[in-house]
Amino acid sequence: MNFGKKEESSRFLTVDIGSNSVKVMAFDVEKTEKGPVAAIIGIGKRPLLEESTRGGVIVDAEDVAKAVTLAASMACNGDEPITQAIFGVSGNVAYGLMTTVRVTRGSGSPISAKEVDGIFAKTYDAAHDQIQSKLLEVTGAAETAVQMVTSSVVYTKVDGQAVKEPVGMQGQKIEFAVFTSFVPAYHLDILQEVAESAGLEVTAVGSTMYSLVKSLGYSKKADFDGVIMDIGGEMTEVGVIFSGGIVDTRSLDIGGTHFTQELSRNMDMSFQDAEHKKIEYSYGRLAESDALLVRGYMDNLLDIWLHGVELLFQEFSGVKTFAPNVYLVGGGAELPDIYEVVSKEPWAKSIAFKSPPEFSKLSMEDLKLVVDRTGKAHGLEDIIPASLSLVFLELKGFIE
Repeated sequence: MNFGKKEESSRFLTVDIGSNSVKVMAFDVEKTEKGPVAAIIGIGKRPLLEESTRGGVIVDAEDVAKAVTLAASMACNGDEPITQAIFGVSGNVAYGLMTTVRVTRGSGSPISAKEVDGIFAKTYDAAHDQIQSKLLEVTGAAETAVQMVTSSVVYTKVDGQAVKEPVGMQGQKIEFAVFTSFVPAYHLDILQEVAESAGLEVTAVGSTMYSLVKSLGYSKKADFDGVIMDIGGEMTEVGVIFSGGIVDTRSLDIGGTHFTQELSRNMDMSFQDAEHKKIEYSYGRLAESDALLVRGYMDNLLDIWLHGVELLFQEFSGVKTFAPNVYLVGGGAELPDIYEVVSKEPWAKSIAFKSPPEFSKLSMEDLKLVVDRTGKAHGLEDIIPASLSLVFLELKGFIE
């Protein structure tokens, strides 16, 4: 008998490895009247040494493992350790794209599950080839091995009509659009090494963009359109959402850390002191004279960042128009100047938005499958590790 004992599979961690810190959240799956939710029961955050990661790539596995170990211990609050862990990947180590495959059927028989599986296999092969071409273009390395970590159907059509389940239907033409995310095999090997050093089990590796978009589908609507701007430490990642699915992602190598570095250089202070100064500025806790000084030092980088964002949108060659709903997330978005310039400057007039864009910052309330039992998850940097819980809920069959 195991009276009062929770099943081991209901408790898990999410691990978000950033540019200057590691954040770990501990969860327990709770059954509610509206269905299962992931309840945050602990949060841990530990700093990383400078350049332990670079552009999402782990450079110093030993330091990252140490930070993950300490952050996981903090998240568990001294209780029994939790070993199941979902690791998030984004930016330069998560290559995502939408692949469309159209098949003309010669048979008048109903569409079978075997037939659909075969089409998906072709879709994954085509996506893999596209990613290899993309890697060659970006890195110049033709033989970089990659593994698929995320697959999500954007839409399915039979004879031009959108359907949810094609199996059993009659039709001559089938069309699938599938978003897939691939990660270099070497990065997965390093994550495995980090996990083993920290005493964790890699339950799954998930695309942070996928987990966030799928999570938002529960609070907005399953087929919502929009744009996600995830402003992290070293990069800004933009995802285009159509009908609840990710169409494509692009990243810009400028994030919150670069603004801290700009302050550090210009104000002749350590990175840690500059980060503290930036945070105080973000929350309006500096004297007016200090605030003006900080803003002045960041103006030039803000202009560069905004120009980079404009160019980024122009790189989405397969997107004819963008939905006007733009959602900001990530620790870098806490900087008020970021929101101000992106929402007020006229840069968006050169982008094919369906109507003038409306910008908003995401909050924990946008994640309907997550409840915070700690009362401490309220920053923009908490959204991504919280949304990664969706990967566990899907993997273990709590949600479809």
